[in-house]
Amino acid sequence: MDRAVDSGAFFVKSLLAAQTNLTSLVNYPAAPAPYPAAAPVAQPAGTNHFLLYFHKLVTATDLVTNPADPLYPTYQDSQAFQNWLKDSDLAAKQAAILADPAAKTAGRVVLERLFTKAFVDKIEAGTYSFANTGSFSYTSDDGKFSSTLAGDGKTGITNLGEAASLLYELYVIAPAMKSEAGVDFTGYMPLAQAQYFAFTQDAADFYKMGPSITEKGSVTWKMAQILEDDFFTEVDAIAKGNLAHVAKLRFAYAEIVIPFASKMGLKNVLQQQPLATLYSYTNNPWRGDYVAPMAANMQWDVVKNSSGTVLVKMLYNEKETDFKAACDSARFATGSHYYDYAQLKTCYGHTSL
Repeated sequence: MDRAVDSGAFFVKSLLAAQTNLTSLVNYPAAPAPYPAAAPVAQPAGTNHFLLYFHKLVTATDLVTNPADPLYPTYQDSQAFQNWLKDSDLAAKQAAILADPAAKTAGRVVLERLFTKAFVDKIEAGTYSFANTGSFSYTSDDGKFSSTLAGDGKTGITNLGEAASLLYELYVIAPAMKSEAGVDFTGYMPLAQAQYFAFTQDAADFYKMGPSITEKGSVTWKMAQILEDDFFTEVDAIAKGNLAHVAKLRFAYAEIVIPFASKMGLKNVLQQQPLATLYSYTNNPWRGDYVAPMAANMQWDVVKNSSGTVLVKMLYNEKETDFKAACDSARFATGSHYYDYAQLKTCYGHTSL
């Protein structure tokens, strides 16, 4: 969670450096409290696990036991999602993705750029397997920071596809770390193999936290209801003339953006896959580079026209984007990206407080 917190802090710091007149207007809302009720754990202002970390709510800091508590459904939905991560059907789909012969072929091409053929052969034969069970200690070049990283054993390498997919993760993150690391993985990941492992990453994310399996219902996105409600609640305040809510900035992870996009029912984002089939680019339009690219974001702009009607427009990853198709009747005009807010919230089933 620290990375999202740091992103928010640095964004606000940069904003205020450029617009110093906004300093007195920035407000960090108090964290939800007291949770857990039996032994409350204080959280800093601006922190809301239920709103922006709903995929990992835990007993130690977030337990909600009272069914009458407004946050009880979110806690329950988070537990359901975390149980889904242990589901045998999910494990089977994830294994099938990298067990495909094409994954083995692509994996060998990548790995033989780094290791000897004999070493790669032993991974393929099952002679060698690996897991992140060790630890690594390091100190920064200036000596001001030291840390030890300990593996949790949850990441394993038992075949060539798994090994190469982990290298692909380094390949895709490296461009965003030029200042910190200055590394270039393009020499280890040929274009054809990069495209293939982009697909396997899409498939893995699709099942883990995207639309996933038809028979599993809304387990991967139901927990995002609280975030959808929060967007509407903020617009409710603006519609009532409370301009203290003129902007609300939220910082989170792809694990939040992906379920939220599904919950919002965006085009090409919510098509599920029957259990009897396996996700592919030919049978499903879901794509990670659209749903959650680097710095993925969703923005709602609110205006009031000359007749006093409150209108809302959504930008998704910086582009004007339609709300779910079922709400087309709420469009302000044919082809417009603005929606009549009163009609839109009725379409989404939002009730103002």
